[in-house]
Amino acid sequence: MVIILLSYVSGILLSNSEVKVTYFIIALLGCSLFILHKRNVKIEIIFCLILLFFGMIYPQLVLNHTESYIADKTKTNDIMTVVKVSDDDLIVKLDKKKYIIFNSFEYLPGDELKVIGSFSSFKSSKNPYVFKLDRYYIRKGISSSIYVEEIKKTGVSKNIYLNILRFSYKTRKKILDLFKEKFQDDVLGLVQGMFIGHTKELSDNTIKGFQKAGLTHIMAVSGANVAFILLPFRFMIFRVTKRKKTRIILLCFPTIFYLFLSGFGASIVRATIMVLIIFFIDFQNRQKETIKILSLSALIMLLISPFYIFDAGFLLSYAATTGIVLLDQKIERIKHIEKWPKILRKTFAISLSAQIVVAPVIILLFNKVSIVSLFANIVFVPFTEIITILSLICLLPVITHLITPILDMVIRVFLSGVKLTACIPFSQINFPDIPIITVIIYYLLVTEIIFSYSKSRRFINFLIAAMCISLLRINFRSQLEIDFLSANNGDSILISSKDVTMLIDGGDNRSRFGEYGLIPLLLKKGVTYIDMAVVTHSHADHMDGIIDVLDEIKVGNLFIPDIKDKINYDPVICKAQIKGTNVYYLAVNDIIQLDDDTMIEVFNPSTQEIYENTNNESIVMILDHLGYSVLFMGDAEYEVESKIYEMLPGVDILKAGHHGSNTSSSEEFLKKIRPKISVLSVGYNNYGHPSKKVIERLLKYGKVYNTKIDGFLEFIIKDDIIYLDKYIN
Repeated sequence: MVIILLSYVSGILLSNSEVKVTYFIIALLGCSLFILHKRNVKIEIIFCLILLFFGMIYPQLVLNHTESYIADKTKTNDIMTVVKVSDDDLIVKLDKKKYIIFNSFEYLPGDELKVIGSFSSFKSSKNPYVFKLDRYYIRKGISSSIYVEEIKKTGVSKNIYLNILRFSYKTRKKILDLFKEKFQDDVLGLVQGMFIGHTKELSDNTIKGFQKAGLTHIMAVSGANVAFILLPFRFMIFRVTKRKKTRIILLCFPTIFYLFLSGFGASIVRATIMVLIIFFIDFQNRQKETIKILSLSALIMLLISPFYIFDAGFLLSYAATTGIVLLDQKIERIKHIEKWPKILRKTFAISLSAQIVVAPVIILLFNKVSIVSLFANIVFVPFTEIITILSLICLLPVITHLITPILDMVIRVFLSGVKLTACIPFSQINFPDIPIITVIIYYLLVTEIIFSYSKSRRFINFLIAAMCISLLRINFRSQLEIDFLSANNGDSILISSKDVTMLIDGGDNRSRFGEYGLIPLLLKKGVTYIDMAVVTHSHADHMDGIIDVLDEIKVGNLFIPDIKDKINYDPVICKAQIKGTNVYYLAVNDIIQLDDDTMIEVFNPSTQEIYENTNNESIVMILDHLGYSVLFMGDAEYEVESKIYEMLPGVDILKAGHHGSNTSSSEEFLKKIRPKISVLSVGYNNYGHPSKKVIERLLKYGKVYNTKIDGFLEFIIKDDIIYLDKYIN
């Protein structure tokens, strides 16, 4: 079963060859098929090859069916059926395609709606390594969103599945409302999240606390919840009938209904399928083989949707469960651990076995790992059983008034403990991207240590040495690298020269660019320490992302404009001081030495002036690297240009001022600096940026690149040549 699953996964990954692990999986499959061939197991080989090819074709068929050929902003005036409600969002169906309507919470699955509005395509990041919104929704079978002008219910579908979904959603809503009457704030959010998978009420700070403590799995519904929820039903059913097969059939109904109730998250789907398979095996009086059950459940999920393979919940759920199945009892039998009390021994073994397998997956997905996770899981996971069972009892009207205050107290103690754990210094550390070969060696090492297949200490030493060598990232970089990020309507530029990194601006928080765009990109590029960060001026589209970076990545020095009134910089200065970052102020004639070959000279602002226009207090600076020059204008406008252009030399690369606005890049200014390459940092906006006249002026002197069109731009200056690499989603 494992090899069959491996065949199908290989096919899916081959259809999406950008996934790094693809070739390793294919190699593993090849070895497995060779072993089967040697054993003369021809039926399994044929079945594996069929699934391999099916895995290569099926995802493309799903994508072709999902992708919408409706042009952006095309009007609609159609009857659509609600097929799913996700939090406050509706997923509707029209002509066999699904679309999403955001923030429309008053409707239920099965409702037929008259929708007047327009289709809107998903705007996705044009930076590498980061979350892609359009890909996320397409993989969920959603073609595009709909901007609604008017919506009206016209009837209810008679589809049986939708009516079951409708009933389960009504029940879900009643449960959520009951909890809202009894609890508040994060207590409410945790009860709803653990019991029914609704985490919307949890605050961002609490979610971050769970992440730092390595306890995010507690906030979601998982296999443990299924077991706890089934306990009262099992008790009642076992009292009603003694027939084994009748008991199994009756237990299937609450199991499936709870799946509907909890919203079909990857971990709960996995748990439900596994439970149903176990029920089926019991029904047939067959012997249970956990790894085969796990593999079969994964295969079923991937047949339902091949894109589960890219779902973090799916990967983490199966990694953790595999670790528990393979290592749990091995760890319990370790010489010193087997003497521990049973509850402590079991909790420790389960937590450690899951952590061992999950750790590389977490690093590959998020470039972060919690170093207190093992301790936190041992202490806090036992609470989940208590909270889930008390939450269920709390819904019973007879004793709810007795249970509610007890549950509230338990959760408050629980949350306080999690927050305290998350506050431990270095509770979460950032990791650069690790090579796939390192992950492979790591799993080989774990397998050898736990199972002792070769029984050779030398082989273990060899694997440890190989893993250390694979982690070495010897940097002989002599070139200068300048990355212009596609920061929506903001600016964000990363400069890397030898071992020094400088970040100029960080975009804004309206689209949470810092958290979901900038920080993941920095970590994927191996930037876990920033030597210098520059806030060119105090507008949100430049400063907000730097505040996010200070929260997550160690920054050595922060530079802001040296102007008379610095009150607008208080948020970033306060954050820097809390994080232990040095704060410096830059003004005209200041010089920063990046390394032996790279120097930065500042041309604006002036400490003598009072700037009425915030754009004109921007730090303007020229970077010089072995005779090549790059001019960064921030959002400086004509007023600044007219004062400094006489002092400026000709430049090779210009980061044009104010996103290509017609208030910057004057004819006189450009005539003096004559940029060979110009970069406009701009996104979709209502301001008319960039100005066509500005683009025409820039084109007189050289090439013009636009982050809205060209996406992420990477300039490398090496061997007297400027290389350019572009990334577009």
